[in-house]
Amino acid sequence: MFSLLLAGSTFVGAVYAASNVSVSNSSLAGTTVTTDYGTFTYSDASACACSQLSTSYPEHLYFPNTSNYTYYNLEAWDVRTNADPACIFSPTNADQVAAGVGIISACDAQFAIRGGGHMNFPGANNINAGVMVALAGLNELQISADNTTIDVGPGNRWYDVYAYLEPYGRVVIGGRLKTIGVPGLTLIGGVHYFNNKYGYAMDNVVSYDVVLGNGTQITASSDCNADLFWALKGGANNFGVVTKFTLKTFDIPLVSTTIQIFNESGIEDFLQATCDLAANNDPSIAAGAVITTTYNATTGAMSASLLGVQAGTESPPSRFANFTAIPAVQAVNNVSSMAT
Repeated sequence: MFSLLLAGSTFVGAVYAASNVSVSNSSLAGTTVTTDYGTFTYSDASACACSQLSTSYPEHLYFPNTSNYTYYNLEAWDVRTNADPACIFSPTNADQVAAGVGIISACDAQFAIRGGGHMNFPGANNINAGVMVALAGLNELQISADNTTIDVGPGNRWYDVYAYLEPYGRVVIGGRLKTIGVPGLTLIGGVHYFNNKYGYAMDNVVSYDVVLGNGTQITASSDCNADLFWALKGGANNFGVVTKFTLKTFDIPLVSTTIQIFNESGIEDFLQATCDLAANNDPSIAAGAVITTTYNATTGAMSASLLGVQAGTESPPSRFANFTAIPAVQAVNNVSSMAT
């Protein structure tokens, strides 16, 4: 199964048969293009893939120096991932993803996959002179009849999921920042405020719908393609393109948050409270925190802050009582849904 990986984008036995594609069939080959980020030249492989995708899906294939190309190319969190893809393919369903991967494979073209675009290193979700596959159009959200699972397309960000589930009083274990995309975070592990009770995002995936490197569509779960199911739990994006995540949901209508900011006089107590929090984990209470310390190199001043989140309506949340007992220069407590 794992002989057909996405890394390097060189495959055998593509469903979109190689005989259907001539790698040198495009007048684009050898053409040099200048974009906002630089200049690149179409290789035979990238020209082949872009031309075939444009023929098959003209409404979903964007070339440089067009408005849609610019829009999708800039949909990233960090400028370090900026690149000049030869073209951008934006499918809207799994069948289009499968056909697109088959074309890219048959052309032996290099490509990159973009979900939410939150990864921050070059090559993570974009590529120079290759095909960028943007999954924003796969934005399905559908809760199960018993409300215990939700089908989530890879084009969603966590805010979309939290907002959809809010009327049901349910949450998933997803991103702490609501602007993060679903696929990247879930495939590399997934830190959430409630990891102590429910595990990581990857621990709460029931199944994945996946397009393999040869364009085949399969489902991976604990009892179907179980080896791939295991690999996708933290194995990132090199095993296939996930077109749907089925995630567990949990009955957490509201969460209690506290923001505490301390000046230098509270640092010692803050550090002790941090040690106590780490040493006395209580998995029966779904709670987690973002803890920071700051040093001002100009003034020499130090400060510290806590963002604590706990399931339920107790305000301030009891899990962070050691912090809220310290005199703070600013303290804000709130009860809301995960979406707000």
